Amino acid sequence: PLSAVMAFWLASPLIDPPTLLITAGALGWDFAIAKTFAAVGLGVFGGFGTLLLSRSVVFANPLREKPAVGGCCGVQEPFSGKPKWKFWTEETRREVFKSTALENGLFLLKWLTLAYVIETLMIAYIPAQMIAGVLGGTGITPIFMGALVGAPASLNGYAAVPLVGALL
Repeated sequence: PLSAVMAFWLASPLIDPPTLLITAGALGWDFAIAKTFAAVGLGVFGGFGTLLLSRSVVFANPLREKPAVGGCCGVQEPFSGKPKWKFWTEETRREVFKSTALENGLFLLKWLTLAYVIETLMIAYIPAQMIAGVLGGTGITPIFMGALVGAPASLNGYAAVPLVGALL
């Protein structure tokens, strides 16, 4: 159903196990758990909102079936077999695991290094009063400013955590 797709689409980029651990390490477990609840809440809110709107003409038949063209790699039913969890018993699967682990590790190292360098520069060169002047206060203006400033950081959830730590 479209409502479940929307709930997943909204919640999944906000929190995952690595982001949870990085957030807990940088900002504490209270913040990490609150972020998890916020992600689930946003997903539920978006899912129920989509469910309500799905009864309108706007969402008439949005998830159309695609014609069967053979699936992935010519397999008609790609999820019909049993998973083979013991990847270490086959050389090719070990190689795929190693290369994927290295690729993910380099990805995290690259973005977290960049984020912590930016955090260090922010702490060293941008006065806290200036940030508080731009993002502080009451009302809706700080919310819009926070979203505007935070939008580029959200392109990589791992890099956003140290930046939020610096802003706090």
